Amino acid sequence: MQKRLAAVFVAILFVLVMHAPTAYALEFTGPLVSTDFVGKNLKIIKNTAQAKIRLVEIGIDEKAYKAGHIPGAVFLKGYGIDSPIYDTQSDHMVVGHGDMETLMKKLGVGKDTHIIMYARENIVFAARFYWTLKYWKIPNIHLMDGTIAKWKSENGEITTEIPVIKEKPYSVPYPPSQKLRARLTPEVFQAMMEPDKFLIVDSRPAPYYTGEKHSTDKWARAGHIPRAVNLPSPEDTNNKDGSFKTKDELESMAGKVGITKDKSTIAYCDTGVRSAGLWFVLAEILGYENVSSYDGSMREYGNRLDLPMEPGNLYKDFPVKK
Repeated sequence: MQKRLAAVFVAILFVLVMHAPTAYALEFTGPLVSTDFVGKNLKIIKNTAQAKIRLVEIGIDEKAYKAGHIPGAVFLKGYGIDSPIYDTQSDHMVVGHGDMETLMKKLGVGKDTHIIMYARENIVFAARFYWTLKYWKIPNIHLMDGTIAKWKSENGEITTEIPVIKEKPYSVPYPPSQKLRARLTPEVFQAMMEPDKFLIVDSRPAPYYTGEKHSTDKWARAGHIPRAVNLPSPEDTNNKDGSFKTKDELESMAGKVGITKDKSTIAYCDTGVRSAGLWFVLAEILGYENVSSYDGSMREYGNRLDLPMEPGNLYKDFPVKK
């Protein structure tokens, strides 16, 4: 009798195991996931009919994606006025609620889906998409530590197969998390007037901060917002393969330019892309609570001739069109 009951128990257990949902190879431990984590969950990711994990490649050139990407990854253009990540009525401002719902629908995800994004060319493009999802209160989002170059260097699997995604309605929460986004007024103006409470951080390379270089197709004046400090991202915050430097290294860099947990920090750049990378470092890796990204950045601020700039050189040939 006991042997018969044991046999029945084993049979029931076998059926339960065979029909149980596929478990994750590893538990999600935070906003940053390793290439190893992606590799160990690749079997799930490849099956795009499931909605447990959705892998998204953020890149500039879709041709490069089609030539080879991580299996199961869908493509989103990460820069340019035709990118679905940005508001279509402005230059790289955060996407609106309706367009966000359309984008999420195309990704075929649900509220419980873990979205992992990775960058092809530059980690800050993926960080900007991460910031956008966080702004719209999309849960379960993660950034792969390193670009596809890191994945390839570790002999990660590459495919040319384009996954088929079944669209799925998605209700994006409203209102968004406004504390993540700094606007020219009142946040940036207030930060300029109260330097004891706020810190503005320019995340562009130093020559742009000092005014030595100028982007002729983005803003009319060279220089930076008065009282802003400079911490280039990803130049200073990342390794060559796009992966982030250690937490201790990042905290040391932040401290050297005066970024502390007690101050409200506003990051900016050209169009709010690099600043999203710096925001990710400060908010998601270091855990600083009062950090926001000014997505208008120099595209908005630098073209307002009534606002102060340092040194504030007007580019005489702006705009240059060929």
